[in-house]
Amino acid sequence: MARISSFLAEKGTPASFRQDRTTSFSDLQGSPTVLIGLFNNEWSMRFARSLRFSLAMDLAHQLIYIRDRQNPSTRAWSVPSITEADSQRILTNGKTMTDYALITRIEHSETGKVMFIIGGLYAYGTEAAGKFITDPQLQNLTASIPISHSKRNLQIILQTDVIQGIPGPPKILTFSEE
Repeated sequence: MARISSFLAEKGTPASFRQDRTTSFSDLQGSPTVLIGLFNNEWSMRFARSLRFSLAMDLAHQLIYIRDRQNPSTRAWSVPSITEADSQRILTNGKTMTDYALITRIEHSETGKVMFIIGGLYAYGTEAAGKFITDPQLQNLTASIPISHSKRNLQIILQTDVIQGIPGPPKILTFSEE
């Protein structure tokens, strides 16, 4: 949140932050919106639901994953569903883990305003997505995405490897433009 707030301030765009539980639909209609978080943000879940990529759970296999509407059976972008305490325990024992993030730009959201959704399956992916959006060196990675029209919805899936609780540089895995 701090990284994105600073980024917006540098661009001369004021930002106000609210928790999803205290934010109304009317609040979202007032200006372009940046939603941070996926599973922990009801608004993110709601607005991404109809797009190609959204969040899902596979209870039978205890996975959380980014669902691909064009290939609903794939679990390519999934991680085990574990508690935050378990992830900390895994990482402090010197192991690594992979997290995924989804960045979404909705040009014509239900609010009537542009909306951005930034979040990972865990906090590590969210942090990596925040770095991707705000770090000028990482922004250059988007040059590899052949975007045909800037007024369309765009979704980018990122991967980050987490080492000792720190997300590494994000990698673009795929994207969708609708």
